[in-house]
Amino acid sequence: MKGLAENVKMGTWMILLAAGLMLIGLTACGVSQKLSEDFDETEVKAAAEALVGYINEDDLEGLCSVPMSDLMKEAMTVEQMEAVLEQNLGNRGAFVEYKSNVAVGGKDSEGVDAAVAVVVAKYENKTVTYTISYDKEMNLIGFYLK
Repeated sequence: MKGLAENVKMGTWMILLAAGLMLIGLTACGVSQKLSEDFDETEVKAAAEALVGYINEDDLEGLCSVPMSDLMKEAMTVEQMEAVLEQNLGNRGAFVEYKSNVAVGGKDSEGVDAAVAVVVAKYENKTVTYTISYDKEMNLIGFYLK
């Protein structure tokens, strides 16, 4: 049992580390920039809502099957996401509505253009803000929730 708890804790830290590194890179390079012409705002917003939709439907297989970077593939296994989501969203209640969904531009840690969607979702018991980042190929490169 102790081994499982340690693995869950390590998985949680891996996801937070991956997301944190992406957010630090995006923040340091200026997240609230205009979305690059390499991205379609409607597509970025739709992809972000689809990703949150997997969470709303408790479809972890779907969540972990979205196109993503190799770093995110390592951090977002079904088991790790199940533990992270249960820990952070276990008491959220049923999905009510999207309060907002905006897409802005940023740069990743290597200075390459990225798209950042900030989705605010209202649930019965809490409101959750998802920050979801994509590269030019619309691969998931960052995922953070609070």
